[in-house]
Amino acid sequence: MTIDWRGEICRFLGKPSGLTDDEILDALEATSDHLKEMKRLKTSEFALPNPPRFQVMHQTHCAAFKGEGGLYEDPPWVVESGPNMAHLRGSHPIRNFDLYLEQNKDITFIVYRQFECCGKAAPINTKNNRARRELNPDDLLVGEYISIISEELRSAFIELSESALSGIIHPDFDADSDDQISSPYLWWFHRRAEIQTAKSQLGPSFQRQLSVFQEYLQSSLGDEWEAVESLLVRKQITAEYLDYLFARALADMSGSRKCSVLTTSRFRMNYASRSAKAIAQR
Repeated sequence: MTIDWRGEICRFLGKPSGLTDDEILDALEATSDHLKEMKRLKTSEFALPNPPRFQVMHQTHCAAFKGEGGLYEDPPWVVESGPNMAHLRGSHPIRNFDLYLEQNKDITFIVYRQFECCGKAAPINTKNNRARRELNPDDLLVGEYISIISEELRSAFIELSESALSGIIHPDFDADSDDQISSPYLWWFHRRAEIQTAKSQLGPSFQRQLSVFQEYLQSSLGDEWEAVESLLVRKQITAEYLDYLFARALADMSGSRKCSVLTTSRFRMNYASRSAKAIAQR
């Protein structure tokens, strides 16, 4: 006996059998999310609260195909498609962000890694496909920033800024300000000693929140900061790290405390150059 699996799946989902493959996959994913939420609600009443953590999100934008971008937990991958034969794909997009946060209340901040594909790029040598270098998604990375989720973390940052960040350009952590705090967080780099001292004088809950942020900084920028520190000790610097000097110099200037324009500009310039070079070498 032959089983009509499409019909059986549609019957299980309560959907008409004329759905397309993509519509069936979307319905299965929605049903899976619903079952996970029901399971979470069933167990959350008796579960101990999880410690605070951060979550990395991957945000993709395609310049050539509208609707192709999305927000994903898992990193995107590169497929040979689009005008530059380097198009980004992702799986299991976050369709309902508010529901996602409701299901993950232990997230204290989110790291957004921004990727762009199929825009302006150097021409590709199509005659030498076998010699093409495999393109990594990070070659198409154009920016990275964090967004504060936990009000407790926000309060910890505010207290920290009052005791350790005076005199240096740093983000405004107030709730009414722009929540995007851009990498590479030069204000933290230059005030590490003062921050460590100030942090030790905060309450335990604030210390836990800031320790999560420190964990992210170490995993994301530890190697870069070590390289910069090594250069500065020898009174040297490279073009790649000039912003680390600018941040220190700008601390003597009056006016705005915001630093996102400077850091985002450098980030985009570096990664746009890396993207063009990587694609050209493929």
